[in-house]
Amino acid sequence: MSVQSGTWCGTIDGTNTGATLAELRSSGPSIYGTIYIVDPVYGVAKYDAAGAARSARDVRLVLSPDQEAAADGHGVVTVLAQIQEGRLLVGEWRSSIGTSGSLQVQFLGQVQQAERKFLVNIKNLLARSRMSGFRLILRLL
Repeated sequence: MSVQSGTWCGTIDGTNTGATLAELRSSGPSIYGTIYIVDPVYGVAKYDAAGAARSARDVRLVLSPDQEAAADGHGVVTVLAQIQEGRLLVGEWRSSIGTSGSLQVQFLGQVQQAERKFLVNIKNLLARSRMSGFRLILRLL
């Protein structure tokens, strides 16, 4: 089983919490794409993802922060996850700056569904965040 190409949406927990939106592509065992993490305290961080399926169920990704996220102090994140039922990734993450936790992301077959769920997650995070909605939207663009 491999990671399906398309939109994935979910959450991270641990030293940081937040919503995630990922556009992942797979080619053979290789996986790559873009991941956004929306943290209610630290805002939005964009990462480039690269990795591979290590077995039929195990996935390893390395997330490299974009220039702005790196300047804000975000580190490189390593994700070790298992594919469950072909549509769910469950695992752990650890960053180069010492943060860590768990994650769960689900494959959403239609971008419209992913956008709707992601916007609901953002709305909930904004309710708990010090970041303005305008700044958050600009960061996502």
